[in-house]
Amino acid sequence: MTNLRNEVFEGRGQSVLDAFVGRPTEELTFQEADAVCYAFISLGLNYQAVDFAQRRVEATNRDEDRLQLAWALKASSSF
Repeated sequence: MTNLRNEVFEGRGQSVLDAFVGRPTEELTFQEADAVCYAFISLGLNYQAVDFAQRRVEATNRDEDRLQLAWALKASSSF
């Protein structure tokens, strides 16, 4: 688990979102984008997590981001 994910896990998901949402998705590191998705889901904002992950895939076209989108879709559907 990354330090940013730890922030979310410790109840500071909103501060993670405040720090990174609004920046172009392709400028975020994978760890930052991962924490954003995790924060959205931890706050019950499942649609936003999937939307964010989809925009990131469209911007970067990287395999790791496709996996993140798959995770966001799965996590969102399990709540």
